[in-house]
Amino acid sequence: MSRYTLPQPKGPKAMTIAVGFHCKDGIVFAADRQFTKAGAFKYHAKKFVTFNHGFVELALVFAGEPGIFEEMQQKVSARLEQIDDLTTELVRETIEDVLVSMGWKERYLDGNLDLLVAVNALFESSKMLVFDGASLRQAESGVCVVGCGDTSLVR
Repeated sequence: MSRYTLPQPKGPKAMTIAVGFHCKDGIVFAADRQFTKAGAFKYHAKKFVTFNHGFVELALVFAGEPGIFEEMQQKVSARLEQIDDLTTELVRETIEDVLVSMGWKERYLDGNLDLLVAVNALFESSKMLVFDGASLRQAESGVCVVGCGDTSLVR
């Protein structure tokens, strides 16, 4: 007679998600705050950043590696500072250029960075952009979820 043995846990699995709600009068972001380092060390920090450039307001929320996100948002901010008349399209192009310069096309960012970006420009309706490792595109109205790691919410 054989005995049934329960499968052993495979160890801690890190995951993170970010959710964007594109509503009639704006965009709302939500994200967890927990980061997990190797060895299952956990800590809490913000997974979003907001900033203004002239008449354009930006909010970015991410899932993935915090160091990659910080580098990306610093490069985006520095490049946007050099543009006088920002539009949503110029913001999208700038973010795409920065992601490409960081190795997106060479697949360096695969599984390490997913983004939601809210852009509120003067005389334009609010737009939500999404980067899921495959493309940077404008999200449709409604709910958009991005995530990195092991979570059933983004499968």
